[in-house]
Amino acid sequence: MALAITLAELIARIRWRADIVSQTARHSDADLTTEINKSWVALRTKVSDVGSGLYLKWSTPATMTVGALTGHSFGTCALPADCVRIYGFDLTIDSGQIVSLVQGSMIERNSYRDQWNRVTGRPEKFFVYNIGAESTTSVTAGVIGLLPAPDLAYSYSIAYLPTWTPIAYTNTTYVFDGFDGWDDWVVLDVVLKIAQRDNDMQQMAAMASAERDRAWLERVLIDAQVNRAGPVRRVDTALQSKQQRDIILRRGL
Repeated sequence: MALAITLAELIARIRWRADIVSQTARHSDADLTTEINKSWVALRTKVSDVGSGLYLKWSTPATMTVGALTGHSFGTCALPADCVRIYGFDLTIDSGQIVSLVQGSMIERNSYRDQWNRVTGRPEKFFVYNIGAESTTSVTAGVIGLLPAPDLAYSYSIAYLPTWTPIAYTNTTYVFDGFDGWDDWVVLDVVLKIAQRDNDMQQMAAMASAERDRAWLERVLIDAQVNRAGPVRRVDTALQSKQQRDIILRRGL
């Protein structure tokens, strides 16, 4: 359930919970907003890591480049510029069927060759080859590795957590989605940071930590698991076995 809450309301709740209502000099709205941004980023990542697709974004379908990276046995495709973490990689094969790639490891990048020493085939795994390089005021595009390298120009789309655009402290009417009380976790996370900064002697840090963990378990985690996208337990063993046989045949095992 969506629960719109403004930045001004979040700041007010944090000040009340941390008992710093009048301490605007030591704990300015600008500083609190910085921590709110960081805590909201942490919440989105935690929710995504437990399997929810609520904060994920799907890339526009694109076409893979055929063949391997020069001198290697893996192929590549572009990493979305605003990608923080990848949670899904869908590949459309020639029959129009969509299959999901599994995440591989960088160490596997040159592991694929079939019995005829070919390095191409239908990709089965992906891994982040690099995230781009910082260049003064920008970051260059990153690269995803594909194993094996594509033998056809497959269409693909990536489900990923996008970067967070920081909210300015002056934008007090900006609305956050406190989805079913999830904003409590953010409020308590910032309160904990305030207690740590103040070298808390009133056990506020311990209380805030306990309340934050309880908010995660009682509110966020349960809702996130209920709202995660796609089947969780069902496995098509017949299809899985066929895919495994195909892999074995391509690798000549």
